[in-house]
Amino acid sequence: MKTLSRLKDVRVLGIDPSSHSLAWGVCKITLQGDIEFESAGKIPLVKQEGVSASISSIVGVLPGVIKATNPDYFFIEQPVYIQNFQTSRILSYIVGASIAMARAVRVPVVEASPLVWKTGIGYSKVTKKDIVAWTIQMGEKDAKKKASYERKNRVRDLMIKRYSDEFSDHEKYDSDVIDAIGIATWGCQQRLDVV
Repeated sequence: MKTLSRLKDVRVLGIDPSSHSLAWGVCKITLQGDIEFESAGKIPLVKQEGVSASISSIVGVLPGVIKATNPDYFFIEQPVYIQNFQTSRILSYIVGASIAMARAVRVPVVEASPLVWKTGIGYSKVTKKDIVAWTIQMGEKDAKKKASYERKNRVRDLMIKRYSDEFSDHEKYDSDVIDAIGIATWGCQQRLDVV
C-alpha cells in the first residue's frame, strides 16, 4: 500500500468499445492507495441505423456517464483491427467519438492496448497447450467451447478475486462490462505507478 500525497480519491473510467455497445467501468484509487470498484454499465449502440446513430448514442449518453462518475482519467481500449473492414471502420468512429466526448470535458485520455492491460491485471492467455489438453480430455468441439469460455471468463475471475466484497453481483455484467472494469483497474494501477 502506498501513501499518497493528494487530497482526493482518483477515479478512472475504463471504456471497452465495440460496434454494438460502449461498456464502461469505474474504479478509484483511495487516499490510502487501495484500488476499489465503484460502478459499471453499458451504452447500447443502434447498429441497424448506421454509424451516425451509434455516434448519436455516444454523444447523447457518454457525457452523462462522465458527469455522473466524475473521472480524473479516461482509459479506452485501443481497437483491435480485424479482417472485416466495415467493422474496423465503425469501431474507429466509435473510439474517436468517445475520446472526443472525454476531451470535451477536459478529462485526460489514455489508450489501453488489450494485450498490455490484460497482462497488467494478471490475465493469462489460453494457449495451444491448453487447447490440446482439453481436446484430449473432452473432444475438439467441447475444447473449442471451453477455450471460448475461458477467454471471456478469465478477466471476470480476476475481478471477482480482486473486488470480492464490492463485486458480489458480478453476474449482472456481461463480458464487455467486465473488460471495462478490467481496463479501469489497469488504469488505476498505471496512475499509482506515477503518484
